[in-house]
Amino acid sequence: MTYLQFHSLFNLPPLLLFLYLQKEHPPQLAEMLCLGLLFLAVGLFTSPWDNAAVKKGIWGFPDHQHRFKINYLPIEEYLFFFIQTVLVILSTRWAYLTFPSLSLHLETTLTPLKGVMCLLLFLIWFFLGRSLHQKPLAPRWNYTVHLFLWFSPLILLQWIIGYELFAPRLPFLLLLSMAWGLYYTLCDLVATAQGIWHFDSQQIHGTKILNILPWEESAFFWITSLLVAQSYILLLPASLR
Repeated sequence: MTYLQFHSLFNLPPLLLFLYLQKEHPPQLAEMLCLGLLFLAVGLFTSPWDNAAVKKGIWGFPDHQHRFKINYLPIEEYLFFFIQTVLVILSTRWAYLTFPSLSLHLETTLTPLKGVMCLLLFLIWFFLGRSLHQKPLAPRWNYTVHLFLWFSPLILLQWIIGYELFAPRLPFLLLLSMAWGLYYTLCDLVATAQGIWHFDSQQIHGTKILNILPWEESAFFWITSLLVAQSYILLLPASLR
């Protein structure tokens, strides 16, 4: 199986399904702008993270499984970023259309306290990252550190800014991230077994799902699905929330 075949088998069907389910509810201009901003954020935020991991050898992609690479990543890997983003957004939107009670039309405001909390979060992130750079942990923690040090501060930042939006929807957000996390974990088990990508056994903690997939890889999909869903809700105007 090639990486492109993986997309055709696992990403295309749910994409077509959610598009079909919402064919009678075309997105508004505000939603399209939201999607554009998320695409920009995903491209700018995830690409350096993924390229850095491949450069460090935490994971890699066999040459015969993809078309070509841009920097360290196959073109199909960049495509994955955006497909996952669209799927999480479409599933969030479908839930809003199906369960109107989720549309609470809430607003969030930026306060001095939130500003101070954001500053403290940035300082903690900066000094923790600096400390880990100067005194890195054992190599088997590389994937764990690379994952949580990069994504956790952004999720916490979103909660500081949009607590009023997320707290009433916490069960929904957790269910959504669990659903996509589980789905992509199953897909990833197939992809790893097929050799579409591989992991350095020296740079993962060692615990594997079905003795195939590092637990960190499964955590990645849970975290990023939550991150995309929260970003979408945060960027929407109050009338669409």
